[in-house]
Amino acid sequence: GYSLCRAIANGDVGMFYAIKTSTGKVIIVDGGNTENAPYVRQVIKSLGNHVDAWIITHQHCDHANAFNAIWQDPQGITIDRVFSTYVPNSVWDASAKSKSDPRDIPSHTTFNSLMAKTDKITWAKPGNIFNIGGVTITIFSGYDSSLKSYYGTDVENISSLVFNKKL
Repeated sequence: GYSLCRAIANGDVGMFYAIKTSTGKVIIVDGGNTENAPYVRQVIKSLGNHVDAWIITHQHCDHANAFNAIWQDPQGITIDRVFSTYVPNSVWDASAKSKSDPRDIPSHTTFNSLMAKTDKITWAKPGNIFNIGGVTITIFSGYDSSLKSYYGTDVENISSLVFNKKL
């Protein structure tokens, strides 16, 4: 297991941002732990129960588990598009000295299993630019092959999506 997930299982820590654009589009970033899902649902409901874009910066539990819970049981929430980073299995195989192999972390494996069954996922890469309701999102960092020099460290965090939004 992954100690971070156990340490914050009470849900008091998690990453979650909600953005409503001037054109009424809703962009969600991360979501937090499973225990954060009721709050995330409440915020999304207050914004119209529709998410135009949901960005998962990386698949650790404190970023992706609320999303995983909502995706599996939307309770009326609709999600048009999901953006995240994808690290190939060959990288995890080569990073044996990493803090942890995320393929052993339920949040990671659940997210990737859910996304394998949908065409709503965009695996974002550095340099990608997306326009969501008049908001330009530029991806500055995420997984790319230059991370090979970091195989001995925490590849999942290092490969997190880093982006900027321009209104």
